[in-house]
Amino acid sequence: MRRVAAGVTVLLSVLAVPVPAAADQGVAPMTRVAGGNGLGFGGDGGPAASAKLDGPHGAAVAPDGTLYIADTGNHRVRAVRADGTITTVAGDGGEDGETSAVAAGSRATSISLRTPTEVAVAGDGTVLIADSGVSRVYALTPDGSISVRAEVSTLREHRDIRGLAVAADGTLYASDRNAGQVLAFAPDGTRSVAAGNGAVKSYTPVTAPGSLGTDDSGDLWIASHNVFRARAGEVAPVILPETGQWAVGDAGRWPPAEEDMADIGALGVGNTGVYVLDSTARKVSWLKPGGEIVTVTDLPVDPFGARDPVELAISSVSAGPLYLIDTTGSRIFAMEVPAASSGSNEGSNEGSNEGSNEGSAPTWIWLAGGLALAVVLAAGIGIVRRRHR
Repeated sequence: MRRVAAGVTVLLSVLAVPVPAAADQGVAPMTRVAGGNGLGFGGDGGPAASAKLDGPHGAAVAPDGTLYIADTGNHRVRAVRADGTITTVAGDGGEDGETSAVAAGSRATSISLRTPTEVAVAGDGTVLIADSGVSRVYALTPDGSISVRAEVSTLREHRDIRGLAVAADGTLYASDRNAGQVLAFAPDGTRSVAAGNGAVKSYTPVTAPGSLGTDDSGDLWIASHNVFRARAGEVAPVILPETGQWAVGDAGRWPPAEEDMADIGALGVGNTGVYVLDSTARKVSWLKPGGEIVTVTDLPVDPFGARDPVELAISSVSAGPLYLIDTTGSRIFAMEVPAASSGSNEGSNEGSNEGSNEGSAPTWIWLAGGLALAVVLAAGIGIVRRRHR
């Protein structure tokens, strides 16, 4: 019986070892790059990670890597340069907004932005700024001057512009959530409906368009609870034909016959594919060009909350991080994304946990070892009992 007692002691000591934590195994390493020093305005000229933001709604990455932020609550657009410093590039902090014409050559920091909600960057470095409060989109040139690029509505009422994108040919796309439309503004000023109510070829309802992005092929990607691709005027949903795979569905059928992507809160289009944020599952997935879906990170409750809105931004022309805009916490985080040649899960959701779980055995090994020891001890107890009969 002494051997049995000793075995039981060993078993209890093994079971007393904590099971390796699995809650954050899908969380990729992230770095806070802007905000986090409290709510408000401050920090210009210093490190962006020590600056104050106020409810940023959107961001965009320039070809040179500069991150532009729609600092909505501060009525400004801020820029984070490659060296990590932050400055104001548009908006004087006033909340009235410009309701009349803007004089040619006006400095961007001299005008009022009522509700800057989104930004986008054209290939020539021009920054497009959506001021939802006055229903217009501004163009900020590299020399610091600003002009009106497009009028979303001439009535000056608030329009919920939650997405901007610029195609290679200079076409500007803006999502008007109030009207359920994605508008297209050609370089010559011509206006049309690219998706949603009033689109010429669209049979697909885009009821609440949000994030927008364009790819190298000229396709427009739309997050509107579902994910849609607009090509040559036809708007089609992204469907899930089988586990771990995505495809573009039939543009002439709604709802689609197959399962589609749902509860998508944001998207970003990079040079490696499309990244989407699932607001329910709280994860960011990568739609790889070959049709595979890879989870690149889960969204932990700290810092992103259980249901708080998060936006995405990534460069469409160069390799770089994926930015996650925490509107509620007024912070922006950056995470590295897999290279385009990465395998199905290697280097993405599996590789993202190497640092956090290094040196600890997987949970199944721990459980299997405990079970095996329990079986051995049970057998030993049975033998001892038979010997004492």
